[in-house]
Amino acid sequence: MCLKVVARQKFYLMVCLASLLVACRATMPKKSKDVLDANDVQTKTPDANVPGLDDASGLDAAAMWSPANRRANAIFQFLVAEKLFQTGDTHSAASHFEASYNLDPNSFTGAQLVRSKVLVNPKDQDGLTEARRMALLYPQDADIRLLFGQTLLIADDIKEAEVQLKKAIQLNPRLENAYLALIRAYQEENRLPAAIDIAKKMVKANPQSAQAWSVLSRILISAKQLKDSLEPARRAWELQESNPELALIYALSLDLNKRGKDAVKLYEQLYRFNPGNQELVSRMIALYKELGNLANAVSLLDDMIENARDEVPGLRMQKVIILWEMNKNDDAFKEAQELIAQLPESDRATFVYAAALQKIGKLTEALDQFAKIQNESPLKSDALRLHAVILIELERRNDAIIILKNLCDRPDVQPLAYLLLGEVFAAGDNFREAIESIDRGLKKFPKNTRLIFARGAYLERYGNAGEAEAAMRDVIAASPNDAAALNFLGYMLVEQGRALDEAEDLIKRAIKIQPENGAYLDSLGWLYFQKKQFKRALEVLERAATLASDEGVIWEHIADTHMELGDRQKARDAYEKALKCKNERRDQERIEKKFKSLASKGG
Repeated sequence: MCLKVVARQKFYLMVCLASLLVACRATMPKKSKDVLDANDVQTKTPDANVPGLDDASGLDAAAMWSPANRRANAIFQFLVAEKLFQTGDTHSAASHFEASYNLDPNSFTGAQLVRSKVLVNPKDQDGLTEARRMALLYPQDADIRLLFGQTLLIADDIKEAEVQLKKAIQLNPRLENAYLALIRAYQEENRLPAAIDIAKKMVKANPQSAQAWSVLSRILISAKQLKDSLEPARRAWELQESNPELALIYALSLDLNKRGKDAVKLYEQLYRFNPGNQELVSRMIALYKELGNLANAVSLLDDMIENARDEVPGLRMQKVIILWEMNKNDDAFKEAQELIAQLPESDRATFVYAAALQKIGKLTEALDQFAKIQNESPLKSDALRLHAVILIELERRNDAIIILKNLCDRPDVQPLAYLLLGEVFAAGDNFREAIESIDRGLKKFPKNTRLIFARGAYLERYGNAGEAEAAMRDVIAASPNDAAALNFLGYMLVEQGRALDEAEDLIKRAIKIQPENGAYLDSLGWLYFQKKQFKRALEVLERAATLASDEGVIWEHIADTHMELGDRQKARDAYEKALKCKNERRDQERIEKKFKSLASKGG
């Protein structure tokens, strides 16, 4: 499957998940005497998904199956499903949603049932079949039609998805997610006129939506309808003037319409954004890529810098960031020097200059610049983080730990600080401290999948395979296309020699997302090794080695496979290559032991 299809599937899966969480919270029943709280429920799936009769209770069947009791039991099943869903057990959750629906059929519970089945296995037909059934049962429910359309998009049935999404819009003209899904589908097929038409209908139905106006403006810019893009860009920005991304879109639209003087004011607003905010920087880079190529963006910024009446730091700052994205670090450093010369007292200019020094390898000078940023500055946390990164690179781990602990005590700390602290401890094989660092992060960011993944990885290294597996399943439940988690869990199962069919499915899903990832191919090759398909294993492992030639474990696996195939000389050569790689201590010791054993036998 091509990467575009994978990306589209991931987008619609995330939409489904987000819709589920919002809808569940909005309609969650209050606890009463007739309904058990989800926290009081054992999450073990019962033998039957319907209430049973207790002959000793004296209750007759008619009372047990009265409308009130059916409704109460339906709510009970719904709460169990929601609890299971929150813990990542989507398979069991689907079973309980189905029980709830059977007891009290309604469109809302039906929608949750569809979403849970889709998340269990995105490409499985169960979710699509259920979505189709619900659309037939509730033909006038706009949300059901939207869900059916999204499920069809995951199945790559664009034509039928278009029909269902248009029907959802007809039933509820203000259903913005239906417009967005349809626009995304049209963009994937390069049907820009159709996308523009739907976007215009979206803003007409949702005139107060900044997102709707912004989407219309972007599509018009992509279609090179520059004059038409200006008004929707302005409307989006006026609705959310504090949003840097919308300011950037409006500034670009002004710029492209040769209104540079007006654009400069907006670029000044952009200058006030936080250059250490990686999410915002990523969004800015993605936007430039969406609207054209980065080289054109640099050319555009050069023209504005040259024609501006006064120095505009925001323009130069954006240029530095784009040059970094293009791996032109030396050119970016020159721009950063110009910026700091213009604004020597500015913490933002200092931050960019320090980062530019870091990019070109002047690490000690970069440390000095980062240290200049004051504690009260909104950039201080990002400066501390990068300060710690440099210390780690300089192998000053104890100093890095001090910096990161200070960073974690700040009220504006972000998850990355805990991840870095965990990495430092793990690099010294101190996995207990690494896990404790991640646990502290999870207290502040309990749903952050990167923290949950890191905790699982460190638990595995610490010898707690059970909790490590549970953590990876939590990540996959929250983010079904998280390739790293899919591969990690699959490889764990392979190493344990169990559930190899499930492991193969997990690893292949990861490879579909990142087909050129050598580590994922290594996992697949090692799976074939465990299945004693040695020739097949060797073919995959050798391809993995071409993609990640510095991974010692891959060469170890190749050597092990040659041993099974009876070629001791090739095995010896592969072990030697493995030992020359930079390996973790446990891997290095294991490989050395194998190599010495082979050598002692005359291999």
